[in-house]
Order: sequence, then C-alpha cells, then structure tokens
Amino acid sequence: MCSLVFLLIGFCWGVITVYKYVFPFEQIKSIKSFFLPSLPVTNAPSKPRNELFKIFCPQSDVVMIGDSITEYALWNEIFPYIRIANRGVGCDRTDDILERMEEIFSVNAKKAFLMFGINDIFAGVDVNTIFNNYIQIIKKLQDKNISCYVQSTLECSKLGHELQLKYIRSLNRKLKKYCTSNGLEYININNEIDESDYTADGIHLLASGYLKWSKTIALYFPAEYQKVELHKN
Repeated sequence: MCSLVFLLIGFCWGVITVYKYVFPFEQIKSIKSFFLPSLPVTNAPSKPRNELFKIFCPQSDVVMIGDSITEYALWNEIFPYIRIANRGVGCDRTDDILERMEEIFSVNAKKAFLMFGINDIFAGVDVNTIFNNYIQIIKKLQDKNISCYVQSTLECSKLGHELQLKYIRSLNRKLKKYCTSNGLEYININNEIDESDYTADGIHLLASGYLKWSKTIALYFPAEYQKVELHKN
C-alpha cells in the first residue's frame, strides 16, 4: 500500500513538473541539454509557406517579419492604403528567419516590423542566443537600408507559462536596451494587449488583439497611411 501511495505521489509530481515548470524541471532540462545537444527542437519539418515567398515577392513599402502571430494577421486588409508584405511563418524561430532573409529582402521594403522569439523560448533556446540571432537579423536588414521597428515579443498567458513569461520579459528588456543604445524604435505591444481579453489560447491573438496591435504600429507610418481599416456592418 505504501509503495502505491509513493508511486501515485511521484506520478502527480511529475505531471506538475511538466505543466507548472517547478522543481526539478530546470534540472531535467539541463541534463537533457547536456546529453542531447545535437537534437534541435522543431515544430515543423518543412515550411511550404516560405516556398511561396520564393516565387511571389510583390514590391512593398513595409514588411512584417515574425512567426504565426504575425502570419495570422490580414495586414493588407488592416492597412489597405499601403503596400505591405506578410512574412510571418508559423513555428519559425530566430534561426529559421535568418535562413530566409533573401525572401524578406526580395520585396524591397523600406520598413520592417519585427516580432518573434516565443517559439525559441518554448523550444528551450537560451535567451542570449535568441537575442544574438535577433541582432543578426536587424543588422542584415540595416545592411539593405531597411529601417527596423522592433516590437516587443508578445507575452503569453501567465497561467501555466510562468517560466516562459519570465524569459520573454528578459528578451524584451534586452531588445529595448539595444534599441535605446542604437537609435532604433522599440514598440511595446504588451502595453496595449492583455492576454485575458485579446487571445483565445494565451498566445495567439483574436481580432481585438490585432486591432490594438495595428493601431499601435500605425503611428509609425506616414500620416496618410495611419488609418486602420475597420469592418462596417
């Protein structure tokens, strides 16, 4: 009977460890990283969306760069008065974006709005590595004379994601400091968006979230393009 009780307690603690990231989650992650350093975590074996970018590259004034959170927005419908290319790809991490820079350059945009990093964090990538990749992306864009607007990585729900939220905030602090030191615009999207009201799953945005986001970045467009198109019944 005692063995059964201890087994049940062990099982329950294991479940809590995985879903709440309590002891010994960090220790297990460190051991896994030590013994399996060559096995990258990935969510998708291929990126057919990026294959489209290699063929279709309309000339644009603005390019949106990111992961699924960027991809899901209908940017051309939100900003119908400006040529805007959506280069968001679901599951993309910073290293994936570095590999598809040519498809981003091909639209010849003058401005780039960046927002990514959450997939890296959920894959267990170190914040410093994410930050360094981010800076490489910025510098590659600047080498093409593209103005960079760094948007804060969107915070996920606090419920069950406390560890990831801590890392997201750490990344955002690094990005803000870098932008301040290098004369870049840092746009804090999280000031306007609270996950309880604007997302369905704690990560991806509802239409109301995209409305808040688009109104925030519209301020960085020329005056004649600042209008956000709203659906009217």
